[in-house]
Amino acid sequence: MVSPEMYAGYAQGYFQKTVAKIYPEYQQRLRQSNALDFDDLLLETVHLFEESPHILKKYQELFKFILVDEYQDTNKVQYALTKALANGHENLFVVGDMSQAIYSFRGADFRNILNFQNDYPKAKIYNLGKNYRSTKNILEAAKNLIKNNSTHIPLDLWT
Repeated sequence: MVSPEMYAGYAQGYFQKTVAKIYPEYQQRLRQSNALDFDDLLLETVHLFEESPHILKKYQELFKFILVDEYQDTNKVQYALTKALANGHENLFVVGDMSQAIYSFRGADFRNILNFQNDYPKAKIYNLGKNYRSTKNILEAAKNLIKNNSTHIPLDLWT
């Protein structure tokens, strides 16, 4: 949801400034080829649903049950698409671990998982605290870090 102009406005450093120069040309070549990249497919779908509620309704009826894995790594467009499709029936099952949110550099917003219960107040939340990969010492260290993070959802970790 970031246009070439918007990106150029906040690009800093050599890499981002180089991307800002290439981005408009990339978008132009996509248009010339009558093509969309993955992000554009999602964005254009969200726009279509916003502009054509009857089409959205058709897909809401088609997808009555929705599963999203790695919800902590969803971006603004993925969030909007999921919310639009789930609106009405709200048969939405998401899996995520905010402690593993690692894709902010790709536009992922961990706040999507933090706000899930606000967006879906009737949702049932199942916190899985049992950890099969880490020792007790590692989990204790993790708990001591997490308890100081004011944005982290409380979680009881154990092994």
